[in-house]
Amino acid sequence: MAEADKDIPKYMRLTAKTQYELAQNIDAAMTEAELFNDGGESQVCFQICHEQLVDQLQEEYGLNLAEILPNRSFIDKHILKQDMLSMIESCAAQYQLSQGSNSVLQDFQLGFEKIVKRSLQDALDIIKSKGIWRFDLQRSLQEIQTRVINKVKLYHFS
Repeated sequence: MAEADKDIPKYMRLTAKTQYELAQNIDAAMTEAELFNDGGESQVCFQICHEQLVDQLQEEYGLNLAEILPNRSFIDKHILKQDMLSMIESCAAQYQLSQGSNSVLQDFQLGFEKIVKRSLQDALDIIKSKGIWRFDLQRSLQEIQTRVINKVKLYHFS
C-alpha cells in the first residue's frame, strides 16, 4: 500500500490536507503576516481613505467635517468605519437643508454611495502609487465600504 501511495499525486493521497485545512492555514498565515509586516502601512492606508472621503463629502455637501468628527492622530479600520457611519447623519441633514422640500431620500442615498465608492477608488490609487498596497488592506477597506453602503441604503430622513 505504501508503494501505491508514492505513485499517486500528493493531492490525491488519503493523508493529504483537505481544502478546508488548507484554507485555515492560508488564513492563519495572512493574519500572521498582517501582524508582523505591517510597519504602520495599514494606519497610513486607513488615513488616506479617511482623508479622501472627508474631502469628497465636504466638497459635495459643503460641510466642515473636521469640526464634526473627533480629531484623531491614529486611524484603524474600526475608527474609519465609525467615522464613515457617523458622516451619514450630518451629510443627510445638510442635503435636506440644501434641497429643501425637493429633497429625495433615494437621491441622497445614491449620491452618498457614489461618493463612498469614488473615494475608496481614489484612496486605493494613492495607496498603490505610494507602494504600500496590500490585498488584506484593500479587503478591509472594501468590507468597510460595504457596511457603510448598506447603512446608507437603510437610512431614512428624520
